[in-house]
Amino acid sequence: MDEDRTLPATGMRRGKERQKGNVPRSTETSTVLLLIVSLFLFPIIGGKLAGGIANITKYFFGSGMLMSLNEKTTLSIITFSMKNLLPFFIPFFAVLILVDIIGSLILGGWVYAPEALAVKWGAINPAQGAKNLFSPNAYFTLLKSLLKLFLIGIVIFLGIKGIIAPILSLTNSSAEAQSSFLAATLFKLILNTILVFLVIAVSDYIFQKWNYEKSIRMTSQEVKEEMRQMEGPPEIKSRIRAKQRELARQRMMQEVPKATVIITNPTKIAIAIRYDQPKDSAPVVVAKGGGDVAKKIREIANKHDIPIIENKPLARLLFTTCDIGDQIPVKLYQAVAEIIAYVYKLKNVTSRHDGDKISAS
Repeated sequence: MDEDRTLPATGMRRGKERQKGNVPRSTETSTVLLLIVSLFLFPIIGGKLAGGIANITKYFFGSGMLMSLNEKTTLSIITFSMKNLLPFFIPFFAVLILVDIIGSLILGGWVYAPEALAVKWGAINPAQGAKNLFSPNAYFTLLKSLLKLFLIGIVIFLGIKGIIAPILSLTNSSAEAQSSFLAATLFKLILNTILVFLVIAVSDYIFQKWNYEKSIRMTSQEVKEEMRQMEGPPEIKSRIRAKQRELARQRMMQEVPKATVIITNPTKIAIAIRYDQPKDSAPVVVAKGGGDVAKKIREIANKHDIPIIENKPLARLLFTTCDIGDQIPVKLYQAVAEIIAYVYKLKNVTSRHDGDKISAS
């Protein structure tokens, strides 16, 4: 079945997977971010933290040594130690927690998935466990762990090898020089370790993204089934289409009173043509239909005194070649123009007759 899963996941499938809590994650991304932030935080708080530790040491080996240990003095020592350490550790770990959250959100984003908290009895299935044990993800995790151990081992080996001679030369140096050298060496060692983790994190990010996309691929049948679910049952689709047709028909009928002329066949079909010279560069089909629709178009035309002209060949051509809202084709300009000219002439004659009646009265 996996061989048939060749299509990328649809939006619906991705949404369902997120609801299950199934999103790509890279723990290496969080790890390397934590290391980078820690590397830059330590110099900021290192001096103050060292001062706090020095205060505790002085207190413990000074007045603390004179105290007899009991519940009260023990609590006093713990309180003093916390006052000197917590102001540095709380912000430090708060930042690390925030960085860890950000790192975990980089690949998969924020996910609220109650389904992921449900008990999955299939997860304790030995057969499924054996399958997961020999999955590509398991192989990559093993390879990644071995690679980390190997690369970090090389970094530590080269780091120690490079400082043996300088350390021997510092045996007669001051404590400050030795401390500075050790601090610089430690910083360089941590920086090289971070670079190793960065390479691994990028590789892990790419693999997890690829593996996730592969795991949610779909078959053509699944895609078709989703399309059917989105469209709904056939009877509902039929009802929606019927409603859409009815609304379109209502909008079309609202345009009939604006028509210049109605061309008919004479009873089977009717086409409403509008030609408003300031507005239209060419005559426009505003409504058309056959049977009951044609009858309704004629009724509206009679109600609004719109001329109805019978022309079977032209009516058939307009009905088959034009959609509602289309300008008439160039090849029909002459025939339609003659009808519109006749309609204008008819309206002018009617207007003169009406004017004569008004004058006579």
